[in-house]
Amino acid sequence: PGADPAEVGPVRGALWRATNAATTDPPTGVAGPDAVRADAMASLRWLRDRTANALEAIAEADNPRWVYPTTPDGHRTNTRCLAHGTAGVLHALRFAGRPISPAVINRLRDSSLRELDDTPPGLLFGSAGIAWTLGDLGAHDAANELLAAAFRHPLATRPNRRPASPTG
Repeated sequence: PGADPAEVGPVRGALWRATNAATTDPPTGVAGPDAVRADAMASLRWLRDRTANALEAIAEADNPRWVYPTTPDGHRTNTRCLAHGTAGVLHALRFAGRPISPAVINRLRDSSLRELDDTPPGLLFGSAGIAWTLGDLGAHDAANELLAAAFRHPLATRPNRRPASPTG
């Protein structure tokens, strides 16, 4: 695999200037193109571990609004969801082989159950995704309750009615 964008396709104009403006040398500790070519898996493991370290360092289990800082979409949907919230971060940390703090699991479980009626049913932004994550982390009773709520949610139970076409 290439380690330089130019090796896999043309990179032109502003994107090329932006990616090469700072320096041609990688920051300290970051594998350069030759190291990535020599051992791509080691480079990926290094990146995985550094990313997991950073995620663990920014966790705020006592923050009333979120455990992990999120995006504007996380605030528009919910800060617990798989797409933008705690469930997604815990899923990533679990697959990175990291132990998950029981306090963070309990926080996700308790806040998700408390906000059950105000959470949409879906996988990425709602109860189903949170349930999947909690189930993977061993909180099976909470996962079952969240899934049951997702199945009863009005968005999952009402018929999909399309407006009548203007032509009749």
